Amino acid sequence: MWAELEGSNLDADIIEKLAAQVKVKKPKIRHVLLLTMESTRKDMFPFKYNSHAYDTVLSSYASTNATMELKDKLRGFTKTAAFLTGEPSGFEAYDTEASNESWKSAFKDGMGAINVNGAVSQAAYTLKSLLSSHCGVEPLAVDFAEETKGTIYQHCLSHIFKNMSSVVSDKKAGQKKDGLVKDDEKKDFHSFPWAETMIQSVTDQYDSQDVLDKQMGFDHVIAESTISDPTSKHYPPKHPFVNYFGYEETETFDYLRDLFADAEKSDERLFVSHLTSTPHHPFKTPKDWPGQETYMSQQHWRPSDPFNEYMNTIQYQDEWISQIFQMLYDVGALDETLVVMTGDHGLAFSSLDKSQSAVNNGHVANFQIPILFVHPDLPRIQLNASITPTSILPTVLDLLLETDSLPEPAAKIAKEILPSYQGHSLIRDLEYRVKTTDGASAKSFFQPFHFSAINPGGSLLAISDASTSYRLVLPLCSTIPLRFTDISTDPHEWDPTTAWTMDELRAQIKVKYGYRGDGGYGIKEGDGDTGEKREKQAEEVQR
Repeated sequence: MWAELEGSNLDADIIEKLAAQVKVKKPKIRHVLLLTMESTRKDMFPFKYNSHAYDTVLSSYASTNATMELKDKLRGFTKTAAFLTGEPSGFEAYDTEASNESWKSAFKDGMGAINVNGAVSQAAYTLKSLLSSHCGVEPLAVDFAEETKGTIYQHCLSHIFKNMSSVVSDKKAGQKKDGLVKDDEKKDFHSFPWAETMIQSVTDQYDSQDVLDKQMGFDHVIAESTISDPTSKHYPPKHPFVNYFGYEETETFDYLRDLFADAEKSDERLFVSHLTSTPHHPFKTPKDWPGQETYMSQQHWRPSDPFNEYMNTIQYQDEWISQIFQMLYDVGALDETLVVMTGDHGLAFSSLDKSQSAVNNGHVANFQIPILFVHPDLPRIQLNASITPTSILPTVLDLLLETDSLPEPAAKIAKEILPSYQGHSLIRDLEYRVKTTDGASAKSFFQPFHFSAINPGGSLLAISDASTSYRLVLPLCSTIPLRFTDISTDPHEWDPTTAWTMDELRAQIKVKYGYRGDGGYGIKEGDGDTGEKREKQAEEVQR
């Protein structure tokens, strides 16, 4: 199945702006930090003036003068996200406080990150989402982390880095034996071994995450049990549990700092995966956090709006991310670290069924996520593309190759394994090619399809493809109807088309949109294409 849907862009050119800057700046990537942000919607990274989310907050106010009051409350809101993505929030003019974040000085004008606008999560369930970002694989459409009972069908990033360390170590051992290792090579990070760590402040015991972490190649894990362990280096924790599953994010700070500081002393390269947790329900921030704010106007007779509490957790996370970058800057690792940032999934608050959950909820807000690749020597690029986190792994490997950050034996591994992944390199033009039966390739006549498992995984599937704005929520074993939306005309899915059978759905789509509904290609009636053109293209690919 996947071979028929797989299109590669590895033969495409490097994005022109990136190619030019790589030659000039020569970025060094010694470490990779993969930061997965819990329940972080794209429209919260950053939060923007006049966005739908902003209008939702503003609508809670009765006063006609509420705009200035709200702007004052929102000054500085998600300013770390705005800086990293290069997307202005619209509140900059109202943030008059002097910044004490010296890490930002490492990012010169025009430099910072490749920022993706249009990313779609492959699972509204955290553990399944980790598989797509860490291993470049599609999660299973079954409830919960059943993947732990099988074998992950691709190497994850940790596995690849371990293999690289092994072949580089073997080569160094041979050179040392022959007396070929030069003194200046001994301190060259290219040949340093990789060390892999998963770190989070909450439990890893839910749904066998500890098993999944090991399957993904993490032998070293720092989690709630580590922080609570009296024998741990930084015991006791400075704060109590912040919610029912663990500590606040800052309890991992000393452990994170140690990883990067110790790597400098021990001549190691790091692959660190950090999963945040604060934006998860029940949306609790530390009691002593000074940033707590009432964004939504609260009436005396109404309880606090959950969206208000969610916004506070997003702001707390934004400040935590700034602390991570400050730590990297302080230990001297920022200019050698590629920081990959992504949301595991979004979170719907204003869907038609009034649910505030990702469980059995196919609303688009549960799937639109941020993805960006941050490094002080990468140019700021806004990439408008419909892609999924399966493209993270190929992009990381491609960046390591193009920046000459891998020694020859490790580079060989990256080049050989890259074509086997379903995702695409986001540092190249998104021009897809497919394999032909004679071993060559031809230009693809379709865009990649996106299949997103809806929490907990086995009841519903969200389907879209990169060339259209259409979404189909398909029940697998759930008693809800089929659901079709076009987010170009209905971005918040207020007017879905629903039906109990595919024939009925296609008939409704034909009436509503004027489309034939022929398999989701969105061909308008009367455009002269009866399918012969696509059949001819398919025949060319087969030849």
